[in-house]
Amino acid sequence: MAELQAKGYEIAGPTEGVGLSGIVSCHGPGVDMAAIHATLAAKNIVASLRASRDGTKLLRFSPRFYNTEAELERVVALLP
Repeated sequence: MAELQAKGYEIAGPTEGVGLSGIVSCHGPGVDMAAIHATLAAKNIVASLRASRDGTKLLRFSPRFYNTEAELERVVALLP
């Protein structure tokens, strides 16, 4: 999460404490999240494209189940 935030992405949901989840959803203000999702899929990186209640597009990762640490490092490297 810290690396996503360092690149200007916002984390949806708690980032610490009892509400912290193993699932990480993020969005980049002004970033085409659907295009990023397509790029990740082309690189065989599993992520879901979701939308928040206000329509903001989010990328959703499940690092403890679907994504390896190496994939997460590639994700951060691929994000604009």
